[in-house]
Amino acid sequence: MTRQTGVIKVGRTCTRPQHHPPPAPSQLSLMHPALKASLTSGVLFTAGDILSQKLVPSLASHNPQGFVDWERTAKFGICGAVLHGPYFLYGFRQVDKLIGTAQPSFACAIKKAAVSQVTLFPVFIASFLSLSALLDGVSPKERVEAKFQEVFVNGALVWPLANVISFRFVPVALRIPYVNLVGLGWNTYLSSVNGARIPEHEIPV
Repeated sequence: MTRQTGVIKVGRTCTRPQHHPPPAPSQLSLMHPALKASLTSGVLFTAGDILSQKLVPSLASHNPQGFVDWERTAKFGICGAVLHGPYFLYGFRQVDKLIGTAQPSFACAIKKAAVSQVTLFPVFIASFLSLSALLDGVSPKERVEAKFQEVFVNGALVWPLANVISFRFVPVALRIPYVNLVGLGWNTYLSSVNGARIPEHEIPV
């Protein structure tokens, strides 16, 4: 066997070194981060609303035949795609810019979670309730005043711990999928609160 530059000869057979091109990136990885976050949130908000209609007894009683209200599901999915995904993508970036992007200690993760809870979360709740009210053709002011406090208090029981884990262990690129997966149960709850009718005695005058 003789060897020449770039060519390996074995008897009468010549072979050239094989150069394998790098694997092509997936279509998902080529998406703009905001579009990826929007699609992820839209899909998981849609799933949360369907689970809400199937599993929450107070809603099932209004729909005893078990049919999915697809119009309501579409509206909830729109809220996830248009608002939740892009909002938290850029919101978490601002928190990282304020406090730092390196994988933080627990103390730093707690600080980031606290900042997110008192800045990003209240604005999101008010924006979500307002957008969903507009899609339903009702007063955003009435829905925010009737439901904001309940959603904010219950969110404070869920999201601080989830965000500490996110900021401490989850890479920046995976935070929106993580938040959405953890939030599938939260989305089910949020859908049930948003879909519940406001009793007349609770409507602000």
